[in-house]
Amino acid sequence: MLNNIVWLVFDSARYDAFMAARTPAIDSIGPTERRFSYASWTAPSHYAFMMGLPPHANEPRMLAADVHRRDLALWQRRIGDEAHRISFADFAPSLSLPAFLRSIGYRAEAYVSLPVLNPS
Repeated sequence: MLNNIVWLVFDSARYDAFMAARTPAIDSIGPTERRFSYASWTAPSHYAFMMGLPPHANEPRMLAADVHRRDLALWQRRIGDEAHRISFADFAPSLSLPAFLRSIGYRAEAYVSLPVLNPS
């Protein structure tokens, strides 16, 4: 069985503008969630993505550590690997989504135009 994960980032796409747009191709992929960036500029937000963290939901009275543990554990559902229980420990110590995916047999590639997201 071939599993694929495609992570598309629309940098600087505001939720309200995106929801007002007609996006039938993107809509066919799955539901849209209202999420918030980790920073007001691109590099820190993308670094969080490469750690495996999606943009956060900004839930009141939630500790960031609890949210991060939960968001990293969602990779269990995304990957569908019932033989391996995925947790925060699987991402440590590097906190690298590409390294984690490679460790379970995925090939990880990225195509970006931002110079600060270099191969290292």
